[in-house]
Amino acid sequence: MYIFPYIGSHSLKMLLLILSGQSTSDFTLVTMALVGFFFIISICVTFYSRDVWSCAGLLSLSYFFIMTDVWEHHYTFILPFLVLAWIRGRPEDKARWVPFVLALLMSLPFMPLIEIASGLGAGAPPSTWSLGWRVLYHSSKVVPALIFYIWLLMTALRSPKADSLLEFYQNAWRDLVSGENPPIQAGIMVSEEIGIEERNSISQNGISV
Repeated sequence: MYIFPYIGSHSLKMLLLILSGQSTSDFTLVTMALVGFFFIISICVTFYSRDVWSCAGLLSLSYFFIMTDVWEHHYTFILPFLVLAWIRGRPEDKARWVPFVLALLMSLPFMPLIEIASGLGAGAPPSTWSLGWRVLYHSSKVVPALIFYIWLLMTALRSPKADSLLEFYQNAWRDLVSGENPPIQAGIMVSEEIGIEERNSISQNGISV
């Protein structure tokens, strides 16, 4: 799988190619490494965390780091996750400002900004840009996406299904063998765990939890 430099691509692979200083390269091994890295992390965290929303975001964002060609308009698909990350955060939670700032950063038109800042003027071919400006341009979308991926990862890890990963798999195996369905605990909107008395009260009202 060969990759060639193209100004419209904002993929992680394109950024790696620009950083390597090569005009073209076989990215087969890089692709395999990226697929394994991001999907293994996302799947393992999905098994570990009870925060369904964050885990869905991790798996969705993996696309932007694995595909060879990711155009600028593709990053609009991250906006719903950024908006929900802001909505579900508490007003006193400073971490909710991270997705807000990332959304603003990703919306900036970097090409005209670089043309002005570099002094080359409007219409200057990107091939005439220095390496620093090209790196800045190709990282303008994928780096904020990577930061948001890490933000979702930390959010998901704050809501484990068990005290440890080993305990989680032990409980999952026990439930599988016994045929019992584990109770649903705070699926998409993570909150405090439901107490035993409240759980019994809900069950008596005919609602399964």
